[in-house]
Amino acid sequence: MFRPMADWVTYEALAPRILLHHPATTQDGQPIKIDADGRFGRQRVHLIAPDRSEVYFELVVYPDPLDIERVLVGQRSFLVEQDETKTDVVMSEPRTAQLLGRPARQVDVEFTDHDGRFSRLFSFLNFQESAEPWGLRVIYDPTSPVNGEILSRLEVGP
Repeated sequence: MFRPMADWVTYEALAPRILLHHPATTQDGQPIKIDADGRFGRQRVHLIAPDRSEVYFELVVYPDPLDIERVLVGQRSFLVEQDETKTDVVMSEPRTAQLLGRPARQVDVEFTDHDGRFSRLFSFLNFQESAEPWGLRVIYDPTSPVNGEILSRLEVGP
């Protein structure tokens, strides 16, 4: 169950496209690490708690719209065949859903690694109506109420 937290902060490095509001610590007092980088023209920010489940939330902003079906094939290939840290990977068939008020393609992923069994929801969506169209990938642990609250507070601009 989600308990309201008072120590929310805003990560602004993705502005003006995204304002990412998140707690500074988890409900159990774990510090939330922010890992950010930019590669191949994209920007990535990853929020993670030490236990990798209470908070696991990642955004990747792409400078151009995504060919989502091609990206899904690549994501499946990476997770199932190339990522040697993960075993017993189960990935659902892609489905269409609503995220941030727009259509998104989503897949559920479960895997085991050296820390245990984890669930992740991968979402891919495009912002075509922007003056400079762009794409977004959102990955989070859907079993964590804190991640759901982070998603609900996400602000997306043009």
